[in-house]
Amino acid sequence: MKKLFTLILLIFISNLSFAQNGDEIFVQNISGTDYVIHKFTTTGTSSFTPPSGITEVDVLVVGGGGAGIENLSFSGAGGSGGGAGGYVFKTNFNITSFPSPINVVVGAGGLKRANPNGTGVSNSGEDSNFGTITALGGGGASMNGQNGNIQALDGGSGGGSRDVGNAGSGLQPSQPAPSDGLGNDGGNTPSASLGTGAGGGGGAGSAGADGGGPSNGFGGNGGAGVQNNIDGTNNFYAGGGGGGGSQSSAIGLGGSGVGGNGANDSTPATDGQPNTGGGGGGGNNSQVAGNGGSGVVIVRYRLSDVTDFVFTSDGDWNVNTNWANNTLPTLGADVIIAANPQVTTDETVGNIEVFTGVSVDINNGVNLNVEGDISHLGEFTGDGEVVINGTSAQAISGSGSFENLRLDNPTALDINDQTDLFGILYVDRGTLNTNNNLTLKCSFPVTQFAQFGTVSGMVSGNVTVEQCFPARRAFRLVSSSVTTSTNINANWQEGATGYLNNPNPGFGTHITGVEPGSANATIAQDGNNGFDYSPSGNASLFTFSNDNTQQWNAVSNTATNTLTAGDAYRLMIRGDRSIDVTNNGTTPTNTILRSTGSIEQGPVSLNFSINAGQFAMVGNPYHSIVDMNAVLTGSGFTGFFTVWNPTLGGAPNVGQPGGRGAFVTVNASNGNATIQGGASGTNEMVQFLQPYQAFFVEAAVNNPSLAFQETDKDVLQNQVAVFSTTPSSYISMSMFDQLSYNDNNTADDGLVIYFSQNTSNAVDANDAPKFFNIDENLARTENNSLLSYENRALPQSDEVLGLYTSQYRTTDYVFQIEVGDFPNNPVYLFDHYTDTEVVLNENAINTYTFSVDQSIAESVATDRFDIRF
Repeated sequence: MKKLFTLILLIFISNLSFAQNGDEIFVQNISGTDYVIHKFTTTGTSSFTPPSGITEVDVLVVGGGGAGIENLSFSGAGGSGGGAGGYVFKTNFNITSFPSPINVVVGAGGLKRANPNGTGVSNSGEDSNFGTITALGGGGASMNGQNGNIQALDGGSGGGSRDVGNAGSGLQPSQPAPSDGLGNDGGNTPSASLGTGAGGGGGAGSAGADGGGPSNGFGGNGGAGVQNNIDGTNNFYAGGGGGGGSQSSAIGLGGSGVGGNGANDSTPATDGQPNTGGGGGGGNNSQVAGNGGSGVVIVRYRLSDVTDFVFTSDGDWNVNTNWANNTLPTLGADVIIAANPQVTTDETVGNIEVFTGVSVDINNGVNLNVEGDISHLGEFTGDGEVVINGTSAQAISGSGSFENLRLDNPTALDINDQTDLFGILYVDRGTLNTNNNLTLKCSFPVTQFAQFGTVSGMVSGNVTVEQCFPARRAFRLVSSSVTTSTNINANWQEGATGYLNNPNPGFGTHITGVEPGSANATIAQDGNNGFDYSPSGNASLFTFSNDNTQQWNAVSNTATNTLTAGDAYRLMIRGDRSIDVTNNGTTPTNTILRSTGSIEQGPVSLNFSINAGQFAMVGNPYHSIVDMNAVLTGSGFTGFFTVWNPTLGGAPNVGQPGGRGAFVTVNASNGNATIQGGASGTNEMVQFLQPYQAFFVEAAVNNPSLAFQETDKDVLQNQVAVFSTTPSSYISMSMFDQLSYNDNNTADDGLVIYFSQNTSNAVDANDAPKFFNIDENLARTENNSLLSYENRALPQSDEVLGLYTSQYRTTDYVFQIEVGDFPNNPVYLFDHYTDTEVVLNENAINTYTFSVDQSIAESVATDRFDIRF
């Protein structure tokens, strides 16, 4: 049985270079011997570097299977099956004469014809290679008419035919050593007459069977495959594709369950199994054929023969019995990690290879220093760091993941395969070449996200960045943290071609706005300008004019517009693309928005053509938590910023009004906010802006500027609510609808007033204006201004502070009023409508319940309430 859990990796790459040393690496005990298994399963070119001490290997090489064929223009005819890929198995194969690394190629399966009509041949599979061993691709099948003479293609095993003597030949056995292996001819049929079946493709174990004649047009079975236990699975490989049956005649079965089955009128053909070299099943007069299965290369060697340092038992890195031969690695030695280590002290290695499914857990404050290359199919976890600190160029290969990664190499680090990061990535020195293979992940249920720390070196190449949005049908103020070359649709809509298209469940969202004109939108407009259909056609993505017009603008096209890091948007996020946009009562879902492009690194300077007192909407240009106090200090804007919190407004009851969010204004100097309970679209943060988050700022001067610096990043801030200690004299006031208050849910709106000596009561840059919500509003009124955040002098006796309320959605409400220390002046709330004055207790949270009636003007008057001293 396996000694390690094997993680099956989903790698979406075709005909490209991929992971060095295999897509899966694990230890397998077979008949009492521990073998290290390297499985190469992704089509394309790779390499294998044997560890020290390995001079011989067992190796299985299987070529890609050939495709089946069909002819939909015939009235009655089976299509032939594709030939299996060639099969070569060598034991104790000496590799000492090969240069290291050894070249590896996994052949792709042959594709069925693009045009399924007429006679011809289908496509053969591609060859697979290990060093000097070549397993030929399987031969493509042929389709003959009644007077045809089209030869099926030769290959590792030959393709099947629909005529006498035209089957392809199996050439693998005749190949010169060490490529001599197994392969057989394809099957034929008695003739190409109307109603005949077709021959099966050849397999490594036997030839393809012949199909039936006109009176019984069954499909011939594919040739048998060969069973092999090189990796402990005892799988079959290289079975031929079954031939198709004419009309309703019996189908030919794929060889040994790995070749594709043939078709008849009621049964579709199937593809050859991936990574077996199985031939594709033949189609017929009404069904298309199957594709050939991809090939595979599997290498194994005895673990006991490896002379490198190999970690073999779960536990502490520094316990010698957890290493092969009870020997701890020396400083800077190459290591192989075949079990799950706990790294408790700083360690330094040369090259490190991590097997499939292995977790390397690094304690907080501990560094695993790597001076060589990383071949990595597992995961580095924990709060410590993997530090890349060699003196020459280094590389990461394999499709593993990291928690925290630091580049401290004066030259470069190349990421050669898809790599996920879940923590923090620092680039202290050198160039990080992503090769478009790096993703900064986010995760549920607790929203967490990866970030870039300070970038003092350089990042070259595209990065995919993610941000998680918990289920809530609400607008968000968002911004991409990369600049893309692809359009908005390709990123935030996941490249969807229509509103019902959900390419990647759990990712993306619908973006609507198909311009219905005077009537509702029609389904025929779905996809216009990149937008998703919705019954109203209303836009869900907006920009804000950072100029004198100060207005919202619907984005006109998601199929042509791209994303720029730091450009801000207002986006309705309903959930992922599984949401029914035709029903506003649909339960929202969690979703992840992601975008792929180049990151901003170094200073980001922004200039605005607006006047003092006007606003700009700006996005976080970094994929990092940013300290807004550092950003706003010395800028041309006041020390406040305003964000949209979609969690405010009570419970998000599906199909009910409310729960749509509210603006929150934050004092960047101390983190105090108008509503104590969170200010982010994705996390409850205040002073610290999140990746993907946008915000409003008020200009303090004409034509202000704003600059983000690498030193403004504060990535170690907790990704949860952060609130600073408030001054001793303050009033923090929140308005709830009664239902939300009873259910301990979020407020509808709020304000905050701070009192201190030597502070002016005039409206100035120390105060923040009110941003109007789409639902309830609560604000302070002062000299014809509405404020959400106010700094005032200490109150005087008989001083009255007017309040503003509006846009009531229901009838019953609760004020929750937290009052600080006012030793010389009692504090009261006065209700003009009921002529009620209530004492607000100091250093306590007070509540006041009230009702409104839309038919009584005094009840809903905007100046119904005062604060009095």
